[in-house]
Amino acid sequence: GDSRVPKHTQKVFDGDSRQQPFGKYNKPIIKLSRSIATDAAGENLFLGGLDRRFCWMDLQMGNKPWKKLKHHTAAVRSVAYHKRFPLLATVSDDGTAMVYYARIYSDFSRDNELYPVKRLRGHEKTSDDLSMLHATWHPTQPWLITAGADGTIALFTY
Repeated sequence: GDSRVPKHTQKVFDGDSRQQPFGKYNKPIIKLSRSIATDAAGENLFLGGLDRRFCWMDLQMGNKPWKKLKHHTAAVRSVAYHKRFPLLATVSDDGTAMVYYARIYSDFSRDNELYPVKRLRGHEKTSDDLSMLHATWHPTQPWLITAGADGTIALFTY
């Protein structure tokens, strides 16, 4: 593992129980999550961590991550899910944003879908190895907006 990643872990808790971690899943879901996003209904959590991983938890499917991916070579600093389109983005200190097609189905007979679509570049790495720090989607268009440690804001349109 990355020696720069502290050994701390975080747990996801069920808000109704206030005492016990969500379900009986006591293993760390992701090391030091830096970003948490939800879908519009709040039934899915998207987590990005310093361990370079991105995790999708469908809270209706159980207490374990539905997907756990490692598409970045440095810390994932931000995760953003579009409120209108099935789009998800992660941004990282590796200087890239990953855009995913992320379809959420409420019908239990169908699995959610997650496909990488494009890797975007738009920020320079700083001397302290920081790069893309935050991502957000435009509310009505499939446009990704990112903020970088280099002091710039980038707009990616399709």
